[in-house]
Order: sequence, then C-alpha cells, then structure tokens
Amino acid sequence: MKKINIVLIIFAAVAIIACNPSKKVSKKENPYSLAFEVPDSVAYALGLSMGSYLKRQGIASMEQEAFGKGMREGGAFDDATDQPFLDSISSNVQTFMMEFAQTVQNKMMADSNYVPEDLSLPLDISTSFGYLLGSNLIEGNLGKANFDKVIAGVNDEFVGEPTFDMEQFSLILENYFEANDSMRVAVNEKYLADHKTKEGVITTMSGLQYKVITKGEGKMPIATDKVKVHYKGTFVDGKTFDSSYDRGEPISFPLNQVISGWTEGVCLMPVGSKYLFVIPHELGYGERGGQSIPPKSTLIFEVELLGIE
Repeated sequence: MKKINIVLIIFAAVAIIACNPSKKVSKKENPYSLAFEVPDSVAYALGLSMGSYLKRQGIASMEQEAFGKGMREGGAFDDATDQPFLDSISSNVQTFMMEFAQTVQNKMMADSNYVPEDLSLPLDISTSFGYLLGSNLIEGNLGKANFDKVIAGVNDEFVGEPTFDMEQFSLILENYFEANDSMRVAVNEKYLADHKTKEGVITTMSGLQYKVITKGEGKMPIATDKVKVHYKGTFVDGKTFDSSYDRGEPISFPLNQVISGWTEGVCLMPVGSKYLFVIPHELGYGERGGQSIPPKSTLIFEVELLGIE
C-alpha cells in the first residue's frame, strides 16, 4: 500500500533517529496551511502504525506513561528555539540504540548460541521516543490529530488489544492520505494563483514566478555555468525544507544539473542579486516529488547569486 509506506517512512526516520525537523512557523492561522483535520479513527490508526513499526524494530515494551508524556510535549514543538533540545534528545536516543546494538553484537560474538532478546525501553528513552514521534507528527502536518487517540493506538498495539487489525488501519490511513493529498495539491495551486497577482511578481512563459528583491550589477549566468549561491527553500505554508544559510555556507553547482525552475530563474539574475522564486511542481520535483519534497509541491526560494565560477 503506497500511502501506508509513506506513513511508515515518516516514522522510520524518527525511530532510526535520523531526525532533524525543519524550523517551524508560528501556530497563527495560515491560509496556506498544509495541516488538515485528522479524524479520531485516523489518529488511532496512526498510533497502531507507530506501535507496529516499533515492535518490528525489536522493541518489546516501553514505559507507556512516559512515552505518552513525551509525545504530548513533542506535539507542542513549534519554535526554532526548541531545536537544540530536540537535537539533544535525538542524539541521546541514537547513542542508546547504538550501545544496545553493540552489546548484542558482542554477546553474539562471545556465544554463538546467544539469542538476542527484544528491547525494553527505559523510562527516559521511552519519553524521548515519544517526544521525537510527537514532533514528527507536527513535521508531517498531522498536528491536528488527537494525540490521546494516537497514544492509545500505540499502547493498544503493544499490549495486543488493538481495535483495528492491520488491514483495517491500513485502509483507514490509505483513504485519509489519498484525500489529504488532494487537499494539499489544492492549497499549493491556490498559493500559485494568489502570488501571481502580487505587486512586483513576474510570471515567465514556463510558469515560473519571480520577484526582484535586490538587483546586482554583475554578469548574468547561462545554463552551462557553475554558480555560487546562498538560498532558502520553503513550502507554501512557510516551513523551511532546505537552507544554505542554516548550514552557514553557500553552495556551488552547475546550473544545468538542478531543477528547471532554478536553471531558468538563476539565469535571470545578475551577480550580486537576490530574487524570490515561486516554482510550480512542473518546474520542480514534479508529480513524484523528491526525498523531502511531497508530490506536486509548489516551492518558494530566496536566492542570492554570489558569483559565477
């Protein structure tokens, strides 16, 4: 089931603790919000999906009250100032899991008959897993879910008393994410239509929208040039998905090896300029999306052209 695989990938990223959520925008009303209402049946099914995945990773039990506390706190994550704390949580869990794996490996090397036992998460790590999964729901635009229902689903899966079997909760999630995708695409298209009418915005023949923030005096690149840029990329709801500013250094790349919206847009910029680009999915990552880009996503970039190499 394609939709279920997407959900499990979301949670796998946290369970493996390769987690680094992007910075959030505030919770004030956003006309381009991609967080839609989540029925209680879907929230519960999300919890079952989480619990099922964690069990398949060899986690036999955890401190359920601590996990629930962590998930509620993670669901409140909404500010870049919380990022260092989240990074610390992620690092601690990663260290715990690596040490556990090393212990098992050592025992297996010492005793060929040793059978690894499933892992029981201690209180602090149970809280941390909850925090990471809760913050990941926010990151996945599922923050409107009833977290008590999600937690109940996780707990019921671990104690073996789920209300839905796997086929049922898979169908519930598949139907929800199918409807969710349609709503998300509609919001992306609305943003494109609204932004096109704003002052200073120019739309090219291809559908690329751009606005000059500052215009430099340097040379304009061509598509075969290698350029050096600083940039920030966001979704229509304002969430940052990539930023050279956050990494603290610009990036260089050949213009003919990036998405077509970038190739076209940067070729319009004299060196020293800063432009805003709104890129429809046809000029971005298309109907399939990319590693962190959902299908049919409209992308917004602020780009500074620092030089041509």
